[in-house]
Amino acid sequence: MITIKMTHELKKIPRLINKIVPLLLLISIGINIWQLTPKPKHKVDNFPADQHLNFLEDKYVCSMYHPKPPKIESTTISLTSIPPRFGYLKDLEKYSNNDTNVVVNIPKNYRYFSQYILPKTDKVIINSVSTDLGPGTKLMGLCENMKIVGDLIIYLDDDVEYDPKIFDEVKKHITPGYIIGGHGGFYTGIDDPNLSFLGYGYFNQRFALDPCYIDAQVLMGFGGVAILKQDLFRMCRSPNIIKYTSKKSCYFIDDDWLGKFTQEVGLKKISYTPLIMSRDVFKSETDGWSNRVMYHQARKECLRDEGSFMDSPKLHIRTALIEGKESLHKASEYRAMKKIVRQNHYNFANAFNHDYKLYFDTKLEKSHWVKMEIYKEFLQTCADDDILFYTDYDFLFLNNIIPKFTHGSIIMAKGCSYDDEMTMVGTFIAKCDKTLIDFVDQWLKVTRICSEMGVKNDDQIAFNLIKYDLAFKLQIEDFYRYDICEEKVGLVGIHYPGGNKADRMTVTLNKLGRVS
Repeated sequence: MITIKMTHELKKIPRLINKIVPLLLLISIGINIWQLTPKPKHKVDNFPADQHLNFLEDKYVCSMYHPKPPKIESTTISLTSIPPRFGYLKDLEKYSNNDTNVVVNIPKNYRYFSQYILPKTDKVIINSVSTDLGPGTKLMGLCENMKIVGDLIIYLDDDVEYDPKIFDEVKKHITPGYIIGGHGGFYTGIDDPNLSFLGYGYFNQRFALDPCYIDAQVLMGFGGVAILKQDLFRMCRSPNIIKYTSKKSCYFIDDDWLGKFTQEVGLKKISYTPLIMSRDVFKSETDGWSNRVMYHQARKECLRDEGSFMDSPKLHIRTALIEGKESLHKASEYRAMKKIVRQNHYNFANAFNHDYKLYFDTKLEKSHWVKMEIYKEFLQTCADDDILFYTDYDFLFLNNIIPKFTHGSIIMAKGCSYDDEMTMVGTFIAKCDKTLIDFVDQWLKVTRICSEMGVKNDDQIAFNLIKYDLAFKLQIEDFYRYDICEEKVGLVGIHYPGGNKADRMTVTLNKLGRVS
């Protein structure tokens, strides 16, 4: 009986095969068609109901990015730190080798710390910088000393341990025009009152996804971020940085404003989780959800787009070259630099289609008072959206966009450091606020009094004496810089006080020519 039953069952096999084979063939064809259909490599369908995670379907898609790494002969590991952590700086020496230097960018004056003593380190370069940009000093501090910067920069946080083996690995994935990091992500959007940040590493782990290159809005410094020197130079020269360095809300959220800033400069950001350089990265509080309460309002204030004066209906650039009047400088100084400055100013005005006018005469007693005459004339004739950019003649533009500031009706600069409370008046931006006509008259009146007392910089001292509350004072290196200040890639331009102006201008132009 058993033999008969087995024989009967075996007879069914050919019929089952005849039914199954066509079915398998159909399944195989379907799979091949599905594989040939264009689609994101990753698409997670089983998201939790949480509204924030719904953004992932659109955002978490593999990029078309293909690395084209350039030749990299040297690397700079760049960080910043604060006095309570100085004891750990010596630990950074382990990242240094023959083709890699370690640079720690330390502000001369911290915003929130008093005097300090730096520890002695043999293999760590301490780059003393003039401006405290908060944690963002870890990258932008290099702008003040590009000579020490290698072909590739990897910037890190100073309170995280890193795996040096990935420092070499990142060289295979970098491309000019791109910044790449191990841990990136995106914001959930304006509708989210918290402007939450979602990190890709969280989703890689949660849904067990294979890693791939993904376009990112933000790259988190704690995971390590790489940028080429040539791209950092673009950031150093961009005036848009002022929008962030002048805002208190941006100070502590460096990864956020650096993400927005790099986008404005035209650099793209790529996140690739195998390049996470920090150890135990998934234990970090910023991995996945970065919703710390202190950051919510700061993000919304810091990342608000304020545009530039390129969007304004009319920008009036005004300067003066007046001979035969009493001046702070010898006439020969201005004659020597006349050709350099004239060409520079005309080129700048033409490049950005700005209205430009050079004054050769004044009714006032001294030539350097003409700024008040020009300012008053502007206020009497301007339209509501017009902007005045006044500069003394000993000024070179650096062919960058003039940034737009929302504070104050007249925007001037402070001195070379935050300790310098003196407002400079050689270059300023003014809005069409007609209520200030009386103020200009007062400024001139006090200037005349200062002059009678024998004060040399009478116009500047007068302005500081009347303490005009609507004047928004910027750090001078955020707006322009004096060439006598510390070396730094300028933004709007460079001012040349004192003598020997033409020679100093020539040195600058030659230097810029070599750099660019």
